[in-house]
Amino acid sequence: MAFASFVKKQIVVFVLLWMGAESARPRPRIVGGNFAHEGQFPHQVSILVDGEHNCGGSIMSERYVITAAHCVTYGNPPQRIPLDVMKVRAGSVLYNSGGQLVGVEEVKIHPSYNRFENDIALIKLSEALQMNDDVASIPLATQNPPSGVYVSTSGWGRISYDGPLSTSLKFNTLVSLDRRDCSLWSSSNVPEKVICVVGSADNGVCRGDSGGPAVYQNELVGVTNYIQGGCGYNPDGFASVAEHLEWLRENSRE
Repeated sequence: MAFASFVKKQIVVFVLLWMGAESARPRPRIVGGNFAHEGQFPHQVSILVDGEHNCGGSIMSERYVITAAHCVTYGNPPQRIPLDVMKVRAGSVLYNSGGQLVGVEEVKIHPSYNRFENDIALIKLSEALQMNDDVASIPLATQNPPSGVYVSTSGWGRISYDGPLSTSLKFNTLVSLDRRDCSLWSSSNVPEKVICVVGSADNGVCRGDSGGPAVYQNELVGVTNYIQGGCGYNPDGFASVAEHLEWLRENSRE
């Protein structure tokens, strides 16, 4: 118990130091975040339902996009969103215009998906994306990032918990926590195969960022799953790409 308390204090000290350094910089909030420019995140896509932004995703290949399972389902128990109302927009910082807009041929949900566990899915596109400077796949991580390193996130999520979506893509740089450190920080159970990121106050992902990327050393390490207690207050949970790598590879073969 004493050791766990000591470790948690070390994590807190590290993040507080990071917060102090960050607060000295003139930068906006992530629950808003910095605006991305065209081509800055060529792997990022918007998943649209009935023409409206629903979630983010990451390009795995010309025909496959990685997202969260809860992004392609609705209700309880989960029901699949009909394919004919789903579209994917790639290559634009705007979710409602520009880039390439393609349909969805198939959705593959992790067979062990259960709320916050294995919250990951693959979208097979109805036609191949045309790769260019603004549209590109991202390598998949083979191991989780260690605690305490910088991880980037991006998306069109809400700029505050009850605020509007951002029509233009935003991003931020946060600090990673492995599952053990995340449990110590939040004093709650963290689902298996989940990693966390945390930032200074009012920095984090929010509703509408689900399914989007967490990137470390130019590799996709996480898929945005959930927030805890509001946007930008506690560690955010991401499905570990490394721990789902075998399933992703097996289910994206042509």
